[in-house]
Amino acid sequence: MIKISSVLFILLSSFLFGQNAAQLESQRVAEQNYKMQVSNGAYEKAIDEMSNSVRKSSREKINQIDDDFEFNFAEKTKIESKINSILEKKNAVKNKLSKAKSDIDKNDFLQKLDSLNIDLEKLKSKLAQNEAELKILQESYRNLTK
Repeated sequence: MIKISSVLFILLSSFLFGQNAAQLESQRVAEQNYKMQVSNGAYEKAIDEMSNSVRKSSREKINQIDDDFEFNFAEKTKIESKINSILEKKNAVKNKLSKAKSDIDKNDFLQKLDSLNIDLEKLKSKLAQNEAELKILQESYRNLTK
């Protein structure tokens, strides 16, 4: 009887320990799956945040380039109007120079012409610089929108 009960006890305990081991293994697998899903979710969330940040940064750069482009275009218009004004002044001074009778008046008009020519050259160099900046902004915009 003792042998039967001890064999029965051993069989029952091995069955119960087998059940516990299977449950423990099942729990371990479930925990691993949960951790993997959580880490995949965190990874996907991090990827989404990074892509949103890149899109936001790209939009901000495009807006900044757009603002710079508008400013430079307004600056270009301003410079061109100043150039036209100087050209008109030059023509007026040339007319006065051709009508001037004394050498003193002619020298004054020639000095004004020289001054206007210097101003005109400065504005032309500013205009060339402005146009170069506009081209750079256009290239930057094209590179960002590709």
